[in-house]
Amino acid sequence: MPTPRRRHSPSVVSSAGKVGGMRRGKLGPRRGKRRTTYFMDSQESAGTPQVCVLLISIALIAFGIYTLVQSTSHTHERIAQLYLDKLGNWSKAREEFSLSTFAIKYDIDNGEAEEMQLMMDERDDKFSSIVEANHLEEYKNMKFWSGNSLPNGTIPTPVFQNNNNPRLGLEIHATSPTGETTAIDLGSYGVGRLKHVHAETPSPQTKCSAHQHGVLNLGTGKCDVYSRLYYVCVQVKLDAAGKWQLHSPTGREEEFGCASVTHWDPTTFKRLTPTQRQAQSDQIISFKDSNFDRIQVHVRHGDDPFFYVESVTQDTLRFGPESGDMRKLAWVLLAIGFIMAIPPLCLFVPLCCGKGKEEEYARLGTDRGGAPMYNHTDVGTSSYTDDQEDEIDELLDGIELTTRT
Repeated sequence: MPTPRRRHSPSVVSSAGKVGGMRRGKLGPRRGKRRTTYFMDSQESAGTPQVCVLLISIALIAFGIYTLVQSTSHTHERIAQLYLDKLGNWSKAREEFSLSTFAIKYDIDNGEAEEMQLMMDERDDKFSSIVEANHLEEYKNMKFWSGNSLPNGTIPTPVFQNNNNPRLGLEIHATSPTGETTAIDLGSYGVGRLKHVHAETPSPQTKCSAHQHGVLNLGTGKCDVYSRLYYVCVQVKLDAAGKWQLHSPTGREEEFGCASVTHWDPTTFKRLTPTQRQAQSDQIISFKDSNFDRIQVHVRHGDDPFFYVESVTQDTLRFGPESGDMRKLAWVLLAIGFIMAIPPLCLFVPLCCGKGKEEEYARLGTDRGGAPMYNHTDVGTSSYTDDQEDEIDELLDGIELTTRT
């Protein structure tokens, strides 16, 4: 005759837990904080700190791999070799440059021309410091320049609103080491420039002045940005006849300036700061810096290594770190990243692999230790299935057998 199935009240299971010395079952009264989850609420659960450490380690590993790949391009070595190759031609070019003379003729709106002798400048510049910082062979700068300004009163103040923009005509008179003279016409350039740009919103009255350094035009709603001619720089080289001529790095006649980022435009404009924040279309604008005579004219040799480095570095003049240093940095980043990833991975992997076991424990109605799980919603009666009852019967039989022995 089959043994009748026992129905367990909360007191039976609770007393069984007391007899066996085990943790109390979840059908009886329980002291302390009640457990609501069995996976992420355990002492071995993964929290925010572990997730953050894992994300940081992944970022370090990714940056280390990127740095390691970049080290294979050997950018620093290529730029340094280019500089050294051009430096070999610079010694001869610098000598013929030093034996020459240059003067600038300038006029305003095709008026009477004035002449100014350009001065030789051999002072170390920014590029000299960069070469020294990269421990390369010394670079000796040389150029001819007009000084910080043309004579006072040369340039009249432009009236931008009436398109009254004076034009500065420039012509270089060069004498080669052999005594050959050349008159190089640079053309004429407007001493002022006005651009109508979109005013930033919201609050264009404030942002046009503070961010765009312009004046809000109340008639058009645009932000008027003003600038003045600040710098004229040209490249020259000796031709086959031994005369100085303009040199274009790209072969285009109009591109003979000194900055690759401006597509070798010989002129550079400096933004003016107006005293007004807003004005009508026909209102005269005044500026904090109204000295339009402060224009510099520079003449440089086309074989100057500065131009070649400037071109390949996009006008930044940065050689970049050496490949060996980049590889060392990459290995350090990878090592730190992998070491940081070990603790969170050791926690995540067992939790992910043990999730199925936790679900099995929940299905049987017990936790990892085999104790019955507490049901928060049903304390007075048993809500277990027949299979779960059988499992609990076997558990209680084992507890009773242990206590008897």
